Amino acid sequence: FTPNDIGADAGNFLPSGDYINPVISSVTATPSTGGCAAVAHDVLAVATDASGFTSVTLNWSLNGVAQVGIPMTNTSGNNWEAQLPASGSAFLS
Repeated sequence: FTPNDIGADAGNFLPSGDYINPVISSVTATPSTGGCAAVAHDVLAVATDASGFTSVTLNWSLNGVAQVGIPMTNTSGNNWEAQLPASGSAFLS
């Protein structure tokens, strides 16, 4: 007997949809400081996905408390940019 003979469906089934996770390959902040100076910080990210993006959101926290995500702007290709607001002496992550 072959697999077809035992009642198994030997169809060629392929998944449909987007099953590949996005990849963030680079994230930088300017100015780059050990702490968070009381100035806004530009955050740049390189993000790729097999089916592309229509939007990217920068999720961040202030003193360990999650803040509202900041929509990032596509500057070109896979490059995205957002600005974290100045926060005094608080710790951003």
